[in-house]
Amino acid sequence: MLIVEGPIVIEDLSLDEKIGQMFVVVGRAVFMSESSWAYQELTHQVRDNHIGGVILAKTALDLPLGIWIMKGFYDTVPWEIEMAGVQDGASRFTVWRKLVLPQIKPGLMALGIFSIISGWSEYVLPQVLAPRNDVQVLSVYLAALINDDTHFDFHVFKAVGLFYALPIFVIYLFFQNKLMTIYGGGTKG
Repeated sequence: MLIVEGPIVIEDLSLDEKIGQMFVVVGRAVFMSESSWAYQELTHQVRDNHIGGVILAKTALDLPLGIWIMKGFYDTVPWEIEMAGVQDGASRFTVWRKLVLPQIKPGLMALGIFSIISGWSEYVLPQVLAPRNDVQVLSVYLAALINDDTHFDFHVFKAVGLFYALPIFVIYLFFQNKLMTIYGGGTKG
């Protein structure tokens, strides 16, 4: 089973866009072909109402955004810095770890925060792919509390709402300084 969305006019795209479209089509073909490991695992997890199916589906949906965010940060790193590190005798991994990684750290922090917030606030995928009560996430449980007309306990609602909002607030407080540290040039040391 191969899913491709609409015709793509290749002549109107730049080289980067052509490569990007190729990755999208090939990625969908690999993920959604019935013989692939990912498809088999996803159908097994969803059939058995495991949270693993939700995690696999959410990862597949969020992966393009993560790649796009990190590509933007990697594009800001000058090649001259990397080439200078290689000419000084450092390995490619050492160049990446000591010269490139400090410059893309804000991107990693932003991607981590986006991923955590996106996964934490997800409602539709857990509701559809894992509807059983023993694998509910807090967003689905909070919605069930709101929809319960027969036995509404406002104190439980407030407690669940607090535990639902508190981790995101703590993550924001902890990482706000790291997000604002964007390097404007090379690194020393």
